[in-house]
Amino acid sequence: MPGVYAVGDVIGPPALASTSMEQGRRAVCHALGRDPGSAFAVVPTGIYSVPEISTVGMTEEQAQRLVATASAYQHPRDQPRALRDRALCVVGLETGMRRMSLESMLLERTGMGKNGFAISEVKLKGMPASYRFPVPLSTAALAALEPWVAFLRQNGITKGPIWRSLQKRIGGVKIGKGFTSQAIYDVVVKHAKTAKIDILTPHIFRHTFISWRLDANWTPQQVAAVTGHQLPMGQGNIGAMHKYADPKMFGPRVSTATPEWLLSATSNKG
Repeated sequence: MPGVYAVGDVIGPPALASTSMEQGRRAVCHALGRDPGSAFAVVPTGIYSVPEISTVGMTEEQAQRLVATASAYQHPRDQPRALRDRALCVVGLETGMRRMSLESMLLERTGMGKNGFAISEVKLKGMPASYRFPVPLSTAALAALEPWVAFLRQNGITKGPIWRSLQKRIGGVKIGKGFTSQAIYDVVVKHAKTAKIDILTPHIFRHTFISWRLDANWTPQQVAAVTGHQLPMGQGNIGAMHKYADPKMFGPRVSTATPEWLLSATSNKG
């Protein structure tokens, strides 16, 4: 019936308060002729079992497809793009950073922190431009970053944005300027569409990160301690991440396999 809306349990599963609130918001937007905005598919869902089960964002299988798609290339000239895009997706999934934080990653601000953890210092939304927050880098993130950073250094780039545009040239590629947050999103969207992942939103890395950490036996309180609303990893306590994390997920404080570029990167704060 035109003009009549139904939300909540009456329209079927999932029968969750978070789902009902999103349905109500979208119904109001439709009634007022406004754009409802974010994708409905990323509303958290849960099962009230013992222990409880909850999820939001991509599944592990979808994330694997995304990374595999980003890593694929047909021609040798496309390999640098594959190194960049794979690293971007893996770092996003492993850190849960927003696009603007990924955009602000710098070569000279990525290295070993004072406490021995691998970090990348990034800018935060709403904070002074000079303020940078240390985000822990997992073993998987380091492994994905290493070949991309090696490519940048081989081409004489040792400072500035980690994520950069690439332009094909005869005999190779030309490395361009640093990515904007929109460019980062466009890259991820492109690969998500190829991988047939239809739940992508600007905060999909963050949503997936939170879900995976809950799935890795973190309590909601522990996840909240390292994933604040405004900060990429919490309230400035980098140790909280490693206090709660599975060592297999985030690696040791200092690994003998730590790449040389990472050990030396923070020697020049530039």
